[in-house]
Amino acid sequence: MNTQVTKNYVEASGIVTLRADKTRPAPEVDRLLEQLGNKSGSIPFYAIFPAGRPNKPILLDGVFTSPNPFLEAFERALAPSVDGEPLAKSDGT
Repeated sequence: MNTQVTKNYVEASGIVTLRADKTRPAPEVDRLLEQLGNKSGSIPFYAIFPAGRPNKPILLDGVFTSPNPFLEAFERALAPSVDGEPLAKSDGT
């Protein structure tokens, strides 16, 4: 995720980022991971909370060799919604 492409996208889109540090024991981080469905507490793990839909985070886990999964998740998070549900894209998805 820490690529120039994603940094540029985050900055241009006004996305706020937050990093949870697990280099030392962090029970609060472990609780949040569990609440998000990551019962094992494995990292890397990413949660993107769309504005207006904070109860429906977009979750990504694992190691990525391309910024594309993040860019696609950011696009979904920034997409307009109705009643907290994202609108379907024009291609029907």
